[in-house]
Amino acid sequence: MVLSKSILGCLTLLIFVLSGCATTPKPREGKGAPKVALVLGGGAARGFAHVGVIRVLEQEKIPISMIVGTSVGSLIGGLYAADPNSFNLEWLAFSIEKEDIFDYSVVYSKMGPVQGDRLEKFVQTKAKVKNLEQMKIPFFPVATDLNTGQTWVFEKGSVARAVRASSTIPGIFQPVEINGRTYVDG
Repeated sequence: MVLSKSILGCLTLLIFVLSGCATTPKPREGKGAPKVALVLGGGAARGFAHVGVIRVLEQEKIPISMIVGTSVGSLIGGLYAADPNSFNLEWLAFSIEKEDIFDYSVVYSKMGPVQGDRLEKFVQTKAKVKNLEQMKIPFFPVATDLNTGQTWVFEKGSVARAVRASSTIPGIFQPVEINGRTYVDG
């Protein structure tokens, strides 16, 4: 009986001591803090769901260190990287009209009926920054070199032109030429 009381006492003490070890670790700060890269893909109109994801990240105070996007993900990502405010982004996303993006060519092109100039102009106007290097959050649109099939990540240059290249759906939008290379949706 004395032995069982001793064992019970030791177990109680052990549980008490170990319960102090069950604290939540503090988040790392400074140089070793985790980084979040937001990667946004395509999906045409469904891509506007990215706005909701960004809103939740903002509400949860999860900082975004960089944004990578392709197709509509580059459009949403580029607009947010230029102005990191989910309310402004949501308003902008819901106010986009087809005429803001689609400019059908009067001249037939086997590469696609939509020129893409309006999309480029829309991004140029709404992003309010000219070059990728000026973004408030580092932003990297992704496209595909039409001639080689190689994936290309834009790191510098025109935001609007890079987003247009990344959003150029083959057969719908006409390919975009940048620095002697022809690009389509990444």
